[in-house]
Amino acid sequence: MSPVLLLYGITVFVICLCIHLLLWRIRRPGNEVLALLLIFFIMPLLVICFLRFLDGVEFLSHPVNLATISLLHLALSIAYIITYPAARATSPTLKILLIVASAMPDGLTRAEIVRYVDVPELFSNCLKDLECSLIAKEGDGFVLTWKGRLTVRFLILFRRMLGLQIPTLDTLSPHKGLL
Repeated sequence: MSPVLLLYGITVFVICLCIHLLLWRIRRPGNEVLALLLIFFIMPLLVICFLRFLDGVEFLSHPVNLATISLLHLALSIAYIITYPAARATSPTLKILLIVASAMPDGLTRAEIVRYVDVPELFSNCLKDLECSLIAKEGDGFVLTWKGRLTVRFLILFRRMLGLQIPTLDTLSPHKGLL
């Protein structure tokens, strides 16, 4: 890949990332996933189409160059959007890492870490995040939305391909794996 094509692809991604960060600083949108898709996929497509028809932008009129830049931007954008929910959420793993990092260079014992981890709070935050798209409150309980069913099917297929066990209510134990 030509260094110029690499530079263009990365530049398009960095511009989208800056717009994303700026918009989130001003006002976080209600539907973050839709906003990310618009910023990282629709907006660059419109800009590239606009630039392609400008006089003097001969470089972008070549289909191979345009495809190369677009694919690089697409790959970077997909990787970013996939990692965004994990970076936004306060997962138990992230919380433990932050707790230990704040105690460096001495570190913490297992008992000290457990003292700082509020398991019900982490569970509640995770449930709130899921309730936005993958599960829905129905009566006194929760059910999967269509997105949730699709996600579960994908995860089961992926776990089977990796040869991993598919967790069920019978194999899951309350509090198993907690600190």
